Amino acid sequence: MLRFLHWTEKLVEDLTREGLLQAVEHQENISLLHTEKYLLIIYYPHSERIKPTVDKKIIHLDIDLLASAYFKVLDRIRSLCGRGRRLFARNTVVARIDKEMALAFLEEYHLQVALAGKYRYGLFYKGDLVSVAVFSGGRRMRDQSAEYRSFELLRFCHKGGYTYRWEYFPN
Repeated sequence: MLRFLHWTEKLVEDLTREGLLQAVEHQENISLLHTEKYLLIIYYPHSERIKPTVDKKIIHLDIDLLASAYFKVLDRIRSLCGRGRRLFARNTVVARIDKEMALAFLEEYHLQVALAGKYRYGLFYKGDLVSVAVFSGGRRMRDQSAEYRSFELLRFCHKGGYTYRWEYFPN
């Protein structure tokens, strides 16, 4: 467990430096990090999941994910805590992107495995790709008309430090 404690201490240090951390509790096989809106529960190997009763949203995080993708996790926590840089739609452009661009972006910024999907869109800010959305191909729904198609959002991620909302998918 000691080899994993380094990652928890690093996260505590970084969140404290940014003024996001309110309290820390270390228990036998877990650590509890309190921010204003969230309770972050870090699970060490062989620990049991807990269900705390708090008036905050709960983030469950396995230590191996923190260790393998530290900066992705830190950027996500920053964003959830409102520390992201806002982008306004009037300053961005949505465009289809190719498979290679989407996969490279997802590998760098997404916590899960990259998926190519069928339709890939990028959000560009001043020419820089800052977000990617990957969708499945259209699927027919038995309870809908023959021309109706449903598309699944397979992956969505953005560079750390940005917050914005997408409202784009072509007909």
